[in-house]
Amino acid sequence: DGHRVTSGNYDPVDYWAGGVQMVALNFQTVDQHLVVNNGFFDVQKKSGYILKPPYLRRDGGGGPSTAQVGLQVVAGFQLPGPAQEGGRCLSPKVR
Repeated sequence: DGHRVTSGNYDPVDYWAGGVQMVALNFQTVDQHLVVNNGFFDVQKKSGYILKPPYLRRDGGGGPSTAQVGLQVVAGFQLPGPAQEGGRCLSPKVR
């Protein structure tokens, strides 16, 4: 919700699994997520970085893949209008 008042850490594993290259953690709060982070990098002899898994790298493991996805729009507002109407915003009810 954008109004955090605690200094706890998010779980970095979810972001690493998604290919995020840098995850920021609060080192002043020693919690389970910081311990996981430290253990993850200790395995790599404290090199400071870890290669992404092969399926997330372009140089090995299949590279980028494609998939067909279906999308159903259930709502829309402040959509740009057609150019012939001056491009003013529309607020249509989409079904």
